[in-house]
Amino acid sequence: NVVESCNAYMGYGILLAGFYDEVATAFQFSDAALRLIEKFDDRAMRGTLLFRHAYFINSWQRPFATTVETFDRAFVGCMDSGNLVYAGFTAFARIWAMLEKGENLGRVTEEIDKFLGFATQIRSDPVLHTLRSQDFLIRELQKSSELAIAAKQGNESLEALKKSSYGSGIIYYYAGQQILHFVFNRYEESVAAAELAATYLGS
Repeated sequence: NVVESCNAYMGYGILLAGFYDEVATAFQFSDAALRLIEKFDDRAMRGTLLFRHAYFINSWQRPFATTVETFDRAFVGCMDSGNLVYAGFTAFARIWAMLEKGENLGRVTEEIDKFLGFATQIRSDPVLHTLRSQDFLIRELQKSSELAIAAKQGNESLEALKKSSYGSGIIYYYAGQQILHFVFNRYEESVAAAELAATYLGS
C-alpha cells in the first residue's frame, strides 16, 4: 500500500454504496482507507477522505449524528492542511446533515451564520450561495421575521449558482424547496422542485 491507495479504496467504496447497493463492503473499503491514512499521517488527504466518507457512505448504515461528527473532523482536517476547497464542501454538507439528523432549526441557523463568515473569508461564491439557499430554507420553515430578506438572498443565490453552473448548490436549493413544499402540503410544487433538482444530477 502507498498513500494513493487510500483514495482508491475510498473511491471503490463510494462506487459500491452508490451504484451496487453493497453497503457493508463499501464500509469495509472506506474504513480501510481511513485507517491507512492514519498510518501515512497525510493531513491533507485525511480531511478529504473524511469528507468523502461522511458525504457518500456513512449515512447508509450509521446515524446522521455520526455523519455530522465526521464532517466536523473533516472540516478541521481540511482547515489544518489548507484544503479550503473541501472545507467549503464540508460546510454546506454539514448543514444538510444537521437537517437530516433533526437538529433544532435555531441551532442550524447559528451554524449557517458561522459558515457564511467562513465562505466570505475564503471568497468562495459557490459555497456562499449554497449556504444562503440553505438559510432561506431554514427561515421559511421557521416562518422567520427575516424571511423577506432571506427569500431575496435565496433567489439571488439560485441565479448566481446557475450562472456559475454549480450543480451541487442548485440541487441543494431545489431539494430544500421540495422539502419545504411537502411540509406545507404543497405536493405538486414539491414534485416540481424534485424534478428540477433531478435535471442537475451529474452536473
